[in-house]
Amino acid sequence: MAIGIFSKKLNKLHYPFTYLCIVPIIAGIADYLENFGIIAMLISYPDLTEISVKTTSTFSLIKSLSTTAFFVVLIIVLVSLVLKTVNRRKARALKVWIT
Repeated sequence: MAIGIFSKKLNKLHYPFTYLCIVPIIAGIADYLENFGIIAMLISYPDLTEISVKTTSTFSLIKSLSTTAFFVVLIIVLVSLVLKTVNRRKARALKVWIT
């Protein structure tokens, strides 16, 4: 949601950038699936299957990667927003100084 709000302020909320708003949703879904996998492995503890361990590990990796991607994109969008704001203020100050 934060990416969508800040992208809208940058006027960048169109086709390729709208998919960035899905990244935190993917992280949340992967987190739930990882938790369900861990619960299933705890319930069936002595009889762990390789498939359940690999599946849970995959969801853990997806969660970590998507969370990292979210924060990297969020930082990039916030820095872009700050730079846009600073440039706009500099332009206003220069316009006032000239006139």
